[in-house]
Amino acid sequence: MYNGDIWDQIYMKHINDAPWLSDMYSDRYSQLIDSYIPRIYRGAKLLDYGCGNGKLAYHQYERGAVIDMTEISRIMIKYLKETYSKPGINIFETDYPSQLGNEGKYDIIIAWMFFCNINPEVWSIFLQDFYRLMKTDSYIIIGGWDSEDPVIKRNNHISPYTERLMWPINPIVNYIGQMFDISANDKHNIKLSIYSETRIIRCIKLSKINK
Repeated sequence: MYNGDIWDQIYMKHINDAPWLSDMYSDRYSQLIDSYIPRIYRGAKLLDYGCGNGKLAYHQYERGAVIDMTEISRIMIKYLKETYSKPGINIFETDYPSQLGNEGKYDIIIAWMFFCNINPEVWSIFLQDFYRLMKTDSYIIIGGWDSEDPVIKRNNHISPYTERLMWPINPIVNYIGQMFDISANDKHNIKLSIYSETRIIRCIKLSKINK
C-alpha cells in the first residue's frame, strides 16, 4: 500500500504554486485529451486515477461523462468532496485500482503523471488492474514528461515536489510495449495515448496483455 502522507505534505506546501494544479495547466491538457477523444457520449464512464484537483476529470464531466475520481491524499479527498459534490461524480480514497470493483467498468481511464511517480516494480500491477477495469474498445490516457524535457533535465529526474526519482515517459512507453501484444487481434482494443510536457510522444492501439 502507498502512504498518502507525502502527498498530504506536498499539497499543503504547494497547493498555491504547483504548476500541475493551475487552471492553465489543466486547460492545456484537457484540450489534448479532447483531441484524442473528440466525442464523449452522455453517460460514458470515466476514471481519473490519482486525479489531484480533479479538473481534468471535471472537464469531461461537463461534456457528459459520469466520473470516478481517486486520490491517496486525504487533503485532496476533502477538497474534491467539497468542490465536486454533484450527481454523476464519485470520489474514492484508494491506493490500488483493484479496490474499485467490477471488471469492464470504464470507457476512459486517465492516469495523468501517475506512472512517473511510482516505482517500475509495480507498473505491471496497475496496468493490469486498469486493463481489467476497462470496457472493450476503451481509452486509457497516460501522461508524463519526455526524458529530454527541460523540467526533467534541470532537476536531474528528481521531482521538486516529492524529492524522489521521477520516471520520464520513455521507459514507461518501452515497458508498456513489452507488456502488451500490440499486433494481436483480441476483443479488447485499448487505445493508449501518451503525452509529454512538450509534445505528444505516442498514440498506439493495444489489444491484450502478454501472458
